[in-house]
Amino acid sequence: MNHLVDITTNYTNHFDTQDEHAWFVVYTKARQERVAVENLARQNFEAYCPNIAITKRRKGQLISLIEPFFPRYIFLRFNLKSDNWAPIRSTRGVSNLVRFEGVPKQVPLRLIQALR
Repeated sequence: MNHLVDITTNYTNHFDTQDEHAWFVVYTKARQERVAVENLARQNFEAYCPNIAITKRRKGQLISLIEPFFPRYIFLRFNLKSDNWAPIRSTRGVSNLVRFEGVPKQVPLRLIQALR
């Protein structure tokens, strides 16, 4: 049985709550979601990785684990126009920003709110 758990790593940065700051999707390296969130936070970005509690059978025993709800994906909040988002790609744990036609695609705020 899977349960959505609100034990995500959520870091708040120095940004004010303004319409210019939006959420975007970041594709991470395999099993590096937490590393990516921590390193993006060190760069004063707000990152969010929703997690889920699951139960798996290993060696005949049931164990409880907490895993990313979207493996290899995290959400990142920044201002696309004024923030320097070029260093995001070189951040440890990050593979790249998810883009459409070369531009990072904004995620609706209500999706982030629903996941939290």
